Amino acid sequence: MAVFTKIVIMRVFEELLAFKQLDKITVKDITDKCGISRNTFYYHYQDIYQVLKAYVQYSAEHVIELMVEDEGEDGKAGLKEIRYLEANRELLCNLYRSAANEEVRNCLQSASQIIFDRLIESVSQGMEVQAEDKKILSAVCQYTVRGIMTSWMEEDGMLNGETLEQVLVRLDYLFKGAIREALMRSASREQGLLPESKML
Repeated sequence: MAVFTKIVIMRVFEELLAFKQLDKITVKDITDKCGISRNTFYYHYQDIYQVLKAYVQYSAEHVIELMVEDEGEDGKAGLKEIRYLEANRELLCNLYRSAANEEVRNCLQSASQIIFDRLIESVSQGMEVQAEDKKILSAVCQYTVRGIMTSWMEEDGMLNGETLEQVLVRLDYLFKGAIREALMRSASREQGLLPESKML
């Protein structure tokens, strides 16, 4: 029953976040919509930010589940994740508008790191890749997608006249295999030696 109540609180939080910025959501909003007492809320969560962390963690895990489902589906990889983001655009925009709050920003960055670390681990299975190389590749993915997402949220759901799905499918086509190739270069690098640096 306790687990069920926690999930209900998180779901109501999600519903509220679809039309309210985080700093406008109150414990009373949640308890009224859930039909529970404040004591029940505080039994499960310390405050709104703890609900946010639980929700972002849940969402990151859901995106990872979609990634796992997509593995091996040539030509469809990433579509479920993209459509999940597009379906939740208003919610993401409200989180983005609250991101001046350091706790919100850190929470979103943590989710981004979890997702892309999982992606890099998945692609690098069976390879002996240096941990630092995995870390920098994950960071590059995070910064790239974060920049695209920021523009998408600021420009009313379009990017240079294209939807998020169109933009990310285009990127997938242009850079397909680039992460795997980078990981393979890392795996084949002679132990302890860095290759000569050649930009572009």
